[in-house]
Amino acid sequence: MRVVGLLSWYDESPSWLAAAVASFAPYLDHVVAIDGAYAAYPGARARSDLGQAETILRTADAVGLGVTIVEPRETFFGNEVEKRSLLFRYGLVEATPYEDWFVVFDGDEVLTKAPADLRTRLEYIPEDAAEVTLWSRENWSEVAPSAASAIPLPGESRGTLRMFFRALPNLRVHGRHDVYVGDRYGVETIVWGPEPIGPVSAANLHDVEVEHRSAKRDAARKEASYSYYKTRDALGLEKIATRTIETVDGSYSEVG
Repeated sequence: MRVVGLLSWYDESPSWLAAAVASFAPYLDHVVAIDGAYAAYPGARARSDLGQAETILRTADAVGLGVTIVEPRETFFGNEVEKRSLLFRYGLVEATPYEDWFVVFDGDEVLTKAPADLRTRLEYIPEDAAEVTLWSRENWSEVAPSAASAIPLPGESRGTLRMFFRALPNLRVHGRHDVYVGDRYGVETIVWGPEPIGPVSAANLHDVEVEHRSAKRDAARKEASYSYYKTRDALGLEKIATRTIETVDGSYSEVG
């Protein structure tokens, strides 16, 4: 069994990219990293500033990790759905269907805790997805300046997120960024998505903890992200359509 990391990034701090790759590296055999902005992102460019891709390459080299870096010629007209689907297509080049696993992470995420037997546990997981603990800290001096003096410690939030996915054939993002669909022996299977469309159950890997650093971005980057999401939602760039598929348990669900 191999574990392939799938990293999506754009205009990220080189130190954050190095931290992301280095933190996941002990549990990976290869990492696929795709650069480039979504077309609806403010000031979108096809590639990040010089040095970010090199940081990923040099970090992977330092820890003995195989790496594939994709730098597109154009921005992603299909935005997040197109970019993440491309990430899976490149990942499937490195993976054996049904046998290997993907872990999907961004340049602002760092693996902070994992059990020593993580890879062994993945080998024996019957499900096609596994969820981890995702946590973040907020800078209260920015969020609530009046509270910063009274409570100087950063606030911490914790939740769960599906980040590990079995390498199913034709695994892709469908309709919106949080709907992953793959083929399990000829049956289209939803491995991640909102509850109304009925994704398959996920294994519990809650003792794997990943920090999401988005709250630590500077004001300009936060504003750009907010603008993208506002545009995405206003234009309806992501949606769940009404195509009905049969899930692995024989029931039917609609996907985008």
